[in-house]
Amino acid sequence: MASIKQRGDLQWRVQIRRKDHKPIYRTFESYAAAKKWADEIEGRISGESYIDRSEAKATKLRELLTQYQDEVTPAKKGADRERYRIAQWLREEMAEWSVLAVQPKDIAEWRRKQEAAGKAPSTINNAINLLSSVFRTAISEWGYPISNPCQGVRRVKANAAREAHLTEAEEAILLDACARPAWLRPLVTVAIETGMRQGEMLSLQWSAISDDHAYLPTTKNGESRRVPLSQRARDTFADWKTSQGGGDVPFAIVRKTVDMAFKAAVATAVTNGTPRVTFHDLRHVAATRLAERLTPLELARVLGHKTMNMVLRYYNPKAGELAAKIDGRGSNGVGLLEEFRSVVERMQAAGVNPRSVLDALLSKYEERSQE
Repeated sequence: MASIKQRGDLQWRVQIRRKDHKPIYRTFESYAAAKKWADEIEGRISGESYIDRSEAKATKLRELLTQYQDEVTPAKKGADRERYRIAQWLREEMAEWSVLAVQPKDIAEWRRKQEAAGKAPSTINNAINLLSSVFRTAISEWGYPISNPCQGVRRVKANAAREAHLTEAEEAILLDACARPAWLRPLVTVAIETGMRQGEMLSLQWSAISDDHAYLPTTKNGESRRVPLSQRARDTFADWKTSQGGGDVPFAIVRKTVDMAFKAAVATAVTNGTPRVTFHDLRHVAATRLAERLTPLELARVLGHKTMNMVLRYYNPKAGELAAKIDGRGSNGVGLLEEFRSVVERMQAAGVNPRSVLDALLSKYEERSQE
């Protein structure tokens, strides 16, 4: 049992006596400090640890969000987007609440309002996941004796995988609309040809682009990746480098500027008959086209996916294209044998001996298979 006695104007002496324990004494300058220490020590002795929640009670959610933004966010690859989400939370009414006051029901109510406002499931879930990370960090690293109000709160069910297709004619219309700014057309072309993410292209260095691939030292999944470049992608880079006139990076542009420029170009293209697409949809377009020439594992390697489920979210072939493959026809509806015969005929008309070309290809294939 603890006893607290005043000894002078600024002295409070605590004495704790318990059976089978030596007496413990301590002097403090205030009664509050003496009482806090006595409760904590008695709790430890009895096995019921005393938890001081006074600091947490006085801390607003705004302070945790700001501390997280200053200490944790800068080390992340998606720091800019995370700062944007934090800024959104800082505008919420609950940012001014004590962190002890934020409860799961408050997060659930916020989620329902966002759904009613028509926000995308990924937008809502990403915001809740960020707030959950803030609370986890406050608990595990900053020592706040609080609970995570986001834990156990249901997330919004994700929409079905988005399908995005562009015919060659639709692509041409879109690229014409991307004539200004000058960097937009090459950026969009490379996106369609390679399936690279917008952030990956904006972080590219000229030194990382070789004759047949672009090297990405860091990607969204935390691993490096070598992205093969088609002839069209190589030509696009070469032409853009010439017109750009040097520099260290192909696209020295911030994401927000790209989003605004592409949105304006799409608005123009839609009036001329193209479907409305987002910049990320170009990755879907690329994946569907690449899947005509690559195996699923090769496609996963090119896109930088670790699971086939993610590949399937981006690979969205039309039923007619799959039917053509089943029937042994190419994308133009012509049988493979007929297509090969047509190629041979065009080579002969151009004065090229098909046999010599075929022999050279076979020889190169045998050399590679022996390596």
